[in-house]
Amino acid sequence: MVSTTFLSSKYYVGKTDGWYPAWAYYWEEPETDVPGLKDIAAFQEFMRQHPKGFFLAERKRFHETPGVYQDVAWVEANLRKIEEASNEDVVVYAWGQ
Repeated sequence: MVSTTFLSSKYYVGKTDGWYPAWAYYWEEPETDVPGLKDIAAFQEFMRQHPKGFFLAERKRFHETPGVYQDVAWVEANLRKIEEASNEDVVVYAWGQ
């Protein structure tokens, strides 16, 4: 499982395997003790290493952050949105399912 920050590895959803986009929220690494996925290439490599997974994206931290629009477009084009698990605060995506 990958999540955005504020849904990070120790607090809200239990242990996650990574968080994204680390380039936009670099200061979160010391708090979470997880280095994060720095860019789309790192996310793609994570997906290769983990053939099935979920990405939990907090809307304010992912969809509404200036400068992240290219990342949002990539996620929406390459992962499947799970409507029944998403709400106004969090969007759940899956790959390899």
